[in-house]
Amino acid sequence: MKIDMALLAKGLGKRVVCHHVVEDLSFDVAGVRLFSPSCPVLDAGLVYVVDSQDVSIFLKLGGRRFISTLPAPQVDCECILFEEGTSPAEMLSLTQGVFDSWNSWETEILDAAIGGSSITKILALCARPLKNPIALFDSSMVLVATAGEIPSSNLDEVWTQVLTVGYYSVENDTSADSRLLTTSTMPFIYDRDGIKKAQACLERRGEIVGYLGSTELLSPFSLGELSAMRAIQLILERTDAMRAFAPDLKGRSNSIIERMLSGQSIEPSIVRYVLRQFGWDWDDKYRVVFFCSSDPAEFSSKAIPPFITTVSRAIPHMRLFAFEDGVVGIHRNPYPSSADYAARLSKILLNEGMIAVLSTVFSPIDYLHYAYLQCRTVLALGETLPGAVLDFENSYTDCIVKSLDDSSSLTALCHPFVYELSREKNGEEKVRCLASYLSHGKNITDTARELGVHRNTVTYRIEQLDRRLGRKIGEADPEFTFHLLLSCIIVEHRSS
Repeated sequence: MKIDMALLAKGLGKRVVCHHVVEDLSFDVAGVRLFSPSCPVLDAGLVYVVDSQDVSIFLKLGGRRFISTLPAPQVDCECILFEEGTSPAEMLSLTQGVFDSWNSWETEILDAAIGGSSITKILALCARPLKNPIALFDSSMVLVATAGEIPSSNLDEVWTQVLTVGYYSVENDTSADSRLLTTSTMPFIYDRDGIKKAQACLERRGEIVGYLGSTELLSPFSLGELSAMRAIQLILERTDAMRAFAPDLKGRSNSIIERMLSGQSIEPSIVRYVLRQFGWDWDDKYRVVFFCSSDPAEFSSKAIPPFITTVSRAIPHMRLFAFEDGVVGIHRNPYPSSADYAARLSKILLNEGMIAVLSTVFSPIDYLHYAYLQCRTVLALGETLPGAVLDFENSYTDCIVKSLDDSSSLTALCHPFVYELSREKNGEEKVRCLASYLSHGKNITDTARELGVHRNTVTYRIEQLDRRLGRKIGEADPEFTFHLLLSCIIVEHRSS
């Protein structure tokens, strides 16, 4: 494998007295060769072991990387210096040993990745040359795995958070360091709240799918440590090891979204970070669409990926996640109307034996859990035939009445006056008139228009109800008005 001078110096360890290396993490050193003034042609891809007496000649020939001994002239190029008296042969042997060691390390990681080893095992191999433990995160900064020695006590704030809650808070500010978190393709070290952190992003098919992170938990960072992270980054990307956890936004459940759907509290900075990856914003308007089998006994998780693919074609731009016993779709404005959803999905749902439930439109995104519960509440109303597209807004009254019925007796919640009306001859017509009158703000004209009768007819019916009740309904206070209206809703719901 190609390495840089910092990684070479790290491998040579204590034998090196001093070194001067460029901090550009350019892995373009392929090997080592002994310099001879009699062979003036230099290979730019090699580092040369140069006798201290020949350094000036090497530099005149355009050499830019060398290994030598003290004393050596002051130079601007990259160099690694051993103690005086170390022979060129020994320096060459030690340097070649470092290349062999890094190559062996790379091969071991490649074998594990290609052989299908777990990401935990691969990460453990990657962490071997590091002095500090590392954590692997997915693109949402949710913890995937850790490697290296993590002490049981004296953890810093970063590691405490990661190990306790399972994710890392992304700094939500406009500093240059913060912008590097999402824009830098090279590993970098930065300071936040007195803690030095190192981070390297991991790419797959041109998209950032994960991050490596570390702090100075056990040892101060060095350029060699950063170069080692760069080496890990390159190896993991080259072997496509991230396929084990890369978020497939069309099918695989995203950890942060899953936590939000479950009602867990997530720091806004983390949520905003995830939304930015989708091109969304906190205050955008959203709608949840929950897909599930019309027969839970027939539900199979194996059917989810192809179903998600089919729905994605029918409704582009919807984010779909496998969740619990179905699939959750999150649609940002602009989204289809309920009728449009039905037109696009009914045939698909019928073929797959699935149904869909729409939440209300909501904003901001932290209402997501409740929008999902709206869908579950509609499903709890009863069995539905495959192909149905249900809407919470159209089922709102049924959901309220069912929730009340589950927690108490509906008859006990119904006002006796309305309850008795419903049991009389033509009781349904009387209750409907009262419900329409109350729901239209006690407006005679609007009530007559809805019922399709003359306004004098409505006036007569309401006056009859007033006499029976012993008080004027049109002058009832808000609380009593609500009691009567809810009672009408309960009666109409039970009769239907």
